[in-house]
Amino acid sequence: MIVLRNMLVHFKPEWDNDQKKHRKIEEKLHGRFELNPFWPKDNPIFFPFKCLSHGCASWAVRSSMNFILQFFALIGVDAETDFIKIWKAMEESL
Repeated sequence: MIVLRNMLVHFKPEWDNDQKKHRKIEEKLHGRFELNPFWPKDNPIFFPFKCLSHGCASWAVRSSMNFILQFFALIGVDAETDFIKIWKAMEESL
């Protein structure tokens, strides 16, 4: 997900017939989410056209939440009860 974010924020276009970095991101993300249904299926360009979709956004949110839950489990925080306490403490410290 970090690689995808960096490629979107620091986007560098590539010619359709000479894609290197865009092919690498396609290999990493292939099959992880539903592709953009509005992009023609016969067009082979994955990034950014087929990639940017509701499926991609949903995958990114789910991946982030899974990371948070796994991190909480590693540090011994109960995500359902302690998360609200942590969030309130962060708000108060701002």
